[in-house]
Amino acid sequence: MDRQQISAANLLFVTTANLGIKFPKAVQTAHENLTKVRDSVAGIGAHDTNATARAVADALILGADPMTDPGVARAIQHTAVTMPGVIDHVENAAGTILMEAVRDNMDDMVYALREPFDKAAETLVTAHGQIGNLDLKADSEAILRRGGDIAEVWAQAVKATETIETVLTAWSMIVQLTTTSQGDNRWLALRITMPTAERFDELDMSRTRLTPWDAVCNGLPLTLPTLSEHTKRRAAIVEERAAIQAAKAAQRTRPNYLRMR
Repeated sequence: MDRQQISAANLLFVTTANLGIKFPKAVQTAHENLTKVRDSVAGIGAHDTNATARAVADALILGADPMTDPGVARAIQHTAVTMPGVIDHVENAAGTILMEAVRDNMDDMVYALREPFDKAAETLVTAHGQIGNLDLKADSEAILRRGGDIAEVWAQAVKATETIETVLTAWSMIVQLTTTSQGDNRWLALRITMPTAERFDELDMSRTRLTPWDAVCNGLPLTLPTLSEHTKRRAAIVEERAAIQAAKAAQRTRPNYLRMR
């Protein structure tokens, strides 16, 4: 587990704490153990190449046998434990256990994230019925001027959007902890919805960031996939594009009299 992955783990559990959800027990325990190891390592003390020599000298001064002296034994143990080849990898070892727990439970972790995601998605759909396709940020003044309970509806929609963004942060951290790939930003929209290939290209989702509110405004259902389901979404778009291109190619090669039918 490298430093970037350790940072991903930290961010993952900070975001899920904000969401008020808990992951499977194996994942929670592995994270608690990583925190415990990190805190304990900080209290061990720095490596001291002269500690053993000083302890032996102290034992000899006191007339003790350095081979059996407790102070010498502690110095030797401290030197061994704090060797760069050991202490630098202690946190990584505990982190590796966490990564294994995440890999073993990643689907259940996404299922846990779906609860706040789905509630927020429902809120956005309801809010869209009253707000329409106005932008929550750019058109906020126009929205609020409508009066009535629109201010509360708008506030709930903004909060729901923030909740989904927090869920997506956690989702991305799970990806970092379970794969060596950094992912392809062209497919980010598929983390929240599953459009047809035609709709995907029509909205230019590979280059334009699709927000949860954008998806709702464009009539796209909000759904959070597991990592394997996200991969299948990508494959479905690619396959559908290929089928569309094949159909167009076949149309171009048909004789003119057949095209006119």
